[in-house]
Amino acid sequence: MMNRYPTRTLLEKENALKEICQEIILYGLSQTNFFSRAAMYGGTAMRLFLGLDRFSEDLDFVIKKEEPFFAWETYSSAVKRAFASCGLEGDIVIKKKSENAVSSAFFVETAKDALLLIYPNDLEASKIVFNQKTKIKFEVSLNPNPQAHYQQGYLEYPTSFGVSLLDPSSLFSGKICAILYRDWKSRAKGRDFYDFAFYVRKGIKPNVAYLQEEIRRKEGSGSAPDYQTILLQVKRRFHEIDFEQAKKDVLPFIQDSSRLGVWGEDYFSQLADKAFSGK
Repeated sequence: MMNRYPTRTLLEKENALKEICQEIILYGLSQTNFFSRAAMYGGTAMRLFLGLDRFSEDLDFVIKKEEPFFAWETYSSAVKRAFASCGLEGDIVIKKKSENAVSSAFFVETAKDALLLIYPNDLEASKIVFNQKTKIKFEVSLNPNPQAHYQQGYLEYPTSFGVSLLDPSSLFSGKICAILYRDWKSRAKGRDFYDFAFYVRKGIKPNVAYLQEEIRRKEGSGSAPDYQTILLQVKRRFHEIDFEQAKKDVLPFIQDSSRLGVWGEDYFSQLADKAFSGK
């Protein structure tokens, strides 16, 4: 599995290990009823199923229908079995449900032990601090959007298996909502803007009904805005962004930074026009 990735440097090995751990978690969940209850979304879904050319750290899911009794404990043993089958023996750490209706868990493995298992004679891996951890966060939103559309996706490692995920239009709408409402105080998450440009390059259009429902909830409004109002809202957000700071956020996650040279309000405003054209 590691041989599918560039692993010349220690950082490349660590990132490859993290992505493989993501796939193992997904495989473990696929051996349960998890994907009948929840679907994948976010940056890792984009990378694994749409070919996004940046590394993504976490696994994000959303419940398909409201249910008050979701618990990661139901699935932790299946995930641990999947890791054990690959020779990894980390722990599953489950957090209490947060006030924003998100339930989180973490897979934690000692990075040095894992990499030396794979590369027993690697001098760089042997220099890793003994207690450095490989941590993969996976969390599920307990607020389903009734306007979301789903599809089935398939992965080939550690063996062939299927997962449920939001379709590309709904994924794009979720990313637009993140740009509008992500609480990073005065900072901007550059990865959100990198992903926005990716969707437009792919010719993917947002699921407007999904967007309208999310905005209605966030704003606490009884009525949903039309797509022209949403477009203006997105452009106002672009006007607020410090794109130099946003570039710094995304740089550690990409190999080719050439696309960042044009980043600025005008560039993203024109992308927004393309995204919402024909609606």
